[in-house]
Amino acid sequence: MRRRPSRHAVAATAVAACLALTATTLTATGASAEGRGPGHPGHGGHDRTSRVEAARVDRVPTPDPHWADCSEAAGTTAECGTVDLPLDYDHPRRGTTRVALLRIPATDPQARIGTLFLNPGGPGGSGVDMAADAPAFLPPEVLARFDVVGFDPRGVGYSASIRCFADAQAQSDALGGMFVAFPTTEEETSAYLTSADALGRACSTTGAPLSASMSTAEVARDLDVLRRAAGDERLSYLGFSYGSVLGQVYANLFPDRFRALAIDGVVDPWAWAGTRRTEGTP
Repeated sequence: MRRRPSRHAVAATAVAACLALTATTLTATGASAEGRGPGHPGHGGHDRTSRVEAARVDRVPTPDPHWADCSEAAGTTAECGTVDLPLDYDHPRRGTTRVALLRIPATDPQARIGTLFLNPGGPGGSGVDMAADAPAFLPPEVLARFDVVGFDPRGVGYSASIRCFADAQAQSDALGGMFVAFPTTEEETSAYLTSADALGRACSTTGAPLSASMSTAEVARDLDVLRRAAGDERLSYLGFSYGSVLGQVYANLFPDRFRALAIDGVVDPWAWAGTRRTEGTP
């Protein structure tokens, strides 16, 4: 479960330490721990989250991760848990998917500010593994004042995994063209593209319905429900690489529900996602 953070990640963490302790950058008015925005009855502020978006997440009951000690597996003081979240936030009664979490409790509970959520990027990197490594790369000042929580985005890692093939043999047969470090010849390139196409088709058919519910927006909605499960009125978040995109999407969906976001790169999400017109543009 252990992973070694890159020097790039360690440098970005210095920014996180500043944001986490001062809360003067990218701050907002936030949402209540029950998931009700400030615009709801009984709250004096104003939540700019759209009514449609608020309805998607606020109607989901606050989940209980049922935290259990997993220090031995993580190699550090840690608690593990899982929550069941809607497969489709537009249709929450059509099933759930299980999301795995790992928490490193604050070392100074009396000075605790809240929870710092982590995402290592990928897409598909394990936030559980990253949180398990938190004592190795986050400053003591941050570890003292925050519970550090990592979660594996839906469909990957320790969460309920997407299954794109009927069995291991079918997967091996379909992905044989990808078993090279990097395609360099025309033959290798053709085989690689054939396997890539097979992977896409398999995940969009056999992998459904989970594959259709693994968008960044759905993960951002998961993050808002997890914020509520942690008891935080506003989100504190540290994201690397693709985790930057996740942070940007969260900020746009829930502009008054985050306290501080630290991300190591800012990209144009529309350009990153692409369109049919630009599908051939790297």
